[in-house]
Amino acid sequence: MQRKVRQLNNDVTSIYDLLKGIRDTQKKQGVHLEAVASGQTRIAAVQLRHGNRLDELAGQLEEIASTQAKFDATQERHGNRLDELAATQDEHTTKLDEHTTKLDEHTTKLDEHTTKLDGLATTVDEHTTTLAEHTTKLDAILDLLRKD
Repeated sequence: MQRKVRQLNNDVTSIYDLLKGIRDTQKKQGVHLEAVASGQTRIAAVQLRHGNRLDELAGQLEEIASTQAKFDATQERHGNRLDELAATQDEHTTKLDEHTTKLDEHTTKLDEHTTKLDGLATTVDEHTTTLAEHTTKLDAILDLLRKD
């Protein structure tokens, strides 16, 4: 029986040693778990900051999208206005072409009249020359008549 008591005593001591080892292991694991929890807290804080920053960026992106929509609308209005101006310019170009054609017709008619006027001026010059000759002859006749 002594032997059994010693054996049981040894077994109890071994169990206490095992329990002490388990307790030491649990303390180490507790420290590790606290470090993991601390790391998770830091990660959660970083994720929270990132989330806040993402919210800010999303707000800025919405502002940019709104501004871009305004730019698109303005650009569309400008495009419409340019189309209107181009149509007006086309109308003016057509009208200018019509006026140019009419002006060409008037220029042709004016050239014809200038040619006729040049012919008439030549005729007037010829008549002037003939008149001058007749005047000279008439003066000679008058001189002859006065002498008699």
